[in-house]
Amino acid sequence: MAIDTDGVVVPPLLDMEIGEGEEVSAPTRQIMPPRPSGLGLFATWPSLARDYRQTEEGAVALFPDDSVELEGRVGPREVSGAVIPSPVGVVPPSTASSGQGSMWPAPGQRLAATQKEGGSGLGLSDAMVRDFAPGASVRYRQGAPAGWRGLVWRATMGHVVVPESARARRSAERLTRIQTPVAACAKIAFASGKGGVGKTTATLLCGTALSLLRGDRIVAMDANPDAGSLGWRVDRRTDSTLSDLLRDADTISRYGDVRSYMSQSDSRLEVLASANNPSISMAMGDGEYRRAVEIIEQYYSMLLMDLGTGLVDGGTQAILGLASQVVVITSPSVDSGRIADFTLDFIEKRDPEKARAAIVVINNVRKDSAIDVDALDAHFASRAAAVVRVPWDAHLSAGDIPRWELLQPQTREAYLDLAALVAAAAGTGAPG
Repeated sequence: MAIDTDGVVVPPLLDMEIGEGEEVSAPTRQIMPPRPSGLGLFATWPSLARDYRQTEEGAVALFPDDSVELEGRVGPREVSGAVIPSPVGVVPPSTASSGQGSMWPAPGQRLAATQKEGGSGLGLSDAMVRDFAPGASVRYRQGAPAGWRGLVWRATMGHVVVPESARARRSAERLTRIQTPVAACAKIAFASGKGGVGKTTATLLCGTALSLLRGDRIVAMDANPDAGSLGWRVDRRTDSTLSDLLRDADTISRYGDVRSYMSQSDSRLEVLASANNPSISMAMGDGEYRRAVEIIEQYYSMLLMDLGTGLVDGGTQAILGLASQVVVITSPSVDSGRIADFTLDFIEKRDPEKARAAIVVINNVRKDSAIDVDALDAHFASRAAAVVRVPWDAHLSAGDIPRWELLQPQTREAYLDLAALVAAAAGTGAPG
């Protein structure tokens, strides 16, 4: 007798060669195998195998139906050039052929885990895959709710669970809409025929809300041919601009290449600035902006485009044509409302469906506004798919880099609502 490394007594072994292409023949004796190491899957049911053998290719189990398992893999195997030791000195079973009274089932009636197909792809039975799926046999303990609902839950030892508030349910539903999967790059144009209404700020903060709550890549591009300011509203990590990206377009073949032209905010939103030189920026037209979108859409799930105020500009018209969604920005004033209405007219004449699916943002709404904001809201609600009101925020009035954590709660809520509408439209084709 010999003793293996686990301290198990092992009978002497006799070498037996298996030629290439041969199946292992059934032995004429019953083997009570030791507890070998490295047996893989079949180590959990050793009594069902006729024989265990260790080869250079790993542990092998032989079964009554002459099939072989090599480290958990099922089916007739070719063990090329391997020497399989066979224990000796055991008594053959008297009823091995029928499986009655033997330590293994009759041929063809092995453990179902070795017969089933389709389960996990590892030879596991459908029942095993079903009953031991992640979470199938685990009882999770519900955590305590937040706030006063948590106090009630603890006081009653978990027997009384106060339902979530309508606000909490609304937040959960909004998060679901924000995280709507998109099949292809969604291109959202932020447009207005009037400057100073907060279009660039809306582009950045909508992108920030999306980036904070989604896991995919989101980029904001300055598409203002008049030297836009989007690039100055984030912490610049590179001096590269849209013009540089277009100049090097032929060298871009992967995400890492295009990423080097972007700055990234703390929220993970990436920003592509426009050229710092107005003369270069003005030279960009229809073809240049189309080429830029063509490059970016290969590597990002969402592209937010901050347009200029010149709606008849060739580049602006090209981007409006490429956009899958349009967000029109206005402010609570008579002239801003008229320009926003004109912007919708401009879009409607070229694509009526896109105009009806547009989202209107009424920016910088004050409680003491001299304008009837409700009437303004109702007017745009009759023309567009949705209207979002964003309250005036002292932090944004400075015109510096906006910081999400410094916004008033109502401002964050408004931009989360806008992000939910944009994401839902990107995933389903209609604002949620």
